[in-house]
Amino acid sequence: MRELIEEINTKLKDIINDLIKKRIEVSESLNVVQEKIDDKIEEAKGYKNNVDAAKDSIRLFESEIESLKSDLQELNTRFSNKDLNAIIDAGNREINGKIAVREKEIAKQREKISELTERARTIKDLLINLKKDKESKKSRLDNLNDVIYYYEQEINKMHKAHWRIELILGIPVGIFCSFSTVIGIREHVGTPNSHLTI
Repeated sequence: MRELIEEINTKLKDIINDLIKKRIEVSESLNVVQEKIDDKIEEAKGYKNNVDAAKDSIRLFESEIESLKSDLQELNTRFSNKDLNAIIDAGNREINGKIAVREKEIAKQREKISELTERARTIKDLLINLKKDKESKKSRLDNLNDVIYYYEQEINKMHKAHWRIELILGIPVGIFCSFSTVIGIREHVGTPNSHLTI
């Protein structure tokens, strides 16, 4: 009888040890996924800041262009009736050159925004997949915690039942007390929904 109990105890210990190892592995992989999610969120925040800066630059350049166009119109209005065509042409070229430079900068900033937006979309897709992976791993971890809890409760029931048998029948303590070694490996006793942590 003692050998049978020891064999059952060994098998139960192996089952619980395997479950605990799996729980540790799943918990570690869940932490890795969470770190990836956090990194990608920070990267996305950086992209957002860059997009905001590019939009601010565009607004500044557009404002400067409007100011330059106003200066150009004022130059033409003030001096067009006088014989200062050479000065007007030089001023027009100068102001149009500045406008062209700012329009190029606006085009660069819009291209930058487009690239950053595409990167952000890629990160969003990756985050969606990482969150699905996280939920899957969390669900598995919760299931493992529930299974470990179940085995702990069943072992406790067996332990109590054997002590009752010993008390009622007067069977020696040595035969049944080996079940307590299985109980000794428990990490937590709680409710089925306590979702044990390591």
